[in-house]
Formats: sequence, C-alpha cells, structure tokens
Amino acid sequence: MTVERFLGLDWGRRRIGVAVSDPLGITAQPEAVWENVDEKEIAQKLIQLIESKNIQRIVVGCPLNLRGIKGKSADQAEKFVKRLRRHISVPIDLWDERLTTVQAHRSLHQMNEKPSRNKGRVDAIAAALLLQNYLDYMKDRLKQNKKENG
Repeated sequence: MTVERFLGLDWGRRRIGVAVSDPLGITAQPEAVWENVDEKEIAQKLIQLIESKNIQRIVVGCPLNLRGIKGKSADQAEKFVKRLRRHISVPIDLWDERLTTVQAHRSLHQMNEKPSRNKGRVDAIAAALLLQNYLDYMKDRLKQNKKENG
C-alpha cells in the first residue's frame, strides 16, 4: 500500500490556513497559518513542506455558495491554484469547502475561545476540516471501488 501524505489549504487573500494529514492519509491536523504572504513566498513554503513532510497531493478549498455554485471567491481560488501549479510539481485539487469556516467557529466556541480573536486559528481549523472531508471522500471512494471490482 502506498503511503500518501496530503496538505490542505484554506486560501484567503490575507491568510492561508494550512493542514497536513498523518502519514497514512487518514486524519488531518491544523499545521500553520500564513499571513500576508505573497505568492512567491507561498510557493517557497509549500515546496519546503512538500519536501519535509513527503506531501503527495495538495487540496485547496474552493468556496462554493450554499447551492454549490461558483462565485467570485471560487474563481479567485481557481486562479490561485493555476498560478501555484507553475511552481509546484505535486497534484493540486480544488475541493468544496462550504461551511468549513462555520464549523471552525463552532469548534472554537466549544473550546471557550473567541473566533474573532483567533482568526488565524479559524483558518487552520478550516483547512483541517476541508482536508478531512477530502480524505474521508477518498477513503469511501476506495471502498466503493473495491466492492465493485470484487
């Protein structure tokens, strides 16, 4: 079995939440928040993480609206990914990130922390949530393929 480690990004113009999967690709944990970084610096940081953590795939949140339709933010995320692909050799997937920020706010409230004072932490948790959603989907898809193929 191939071990793949994944990196999740909750992209925003001011901050990027970063999450990394465990070495087996089962769970996602918040890793960092990058604030006020330009795209060249983002690419450098990603290359460092890819090398140091053996990242095999990057998942970037695509902010669709509640109906699943792309808006301005989703278009900007797609453009960001397109520019990133010029610098990064591992595959990059866009992934629906609907409600991950809401879930991150709830998580902080449950820990008696104020999301308004922990905006970076919200983004890192949102990155972990979107990455976990992706990992769960891939695991379910693998199970389905095994059932169909015997």
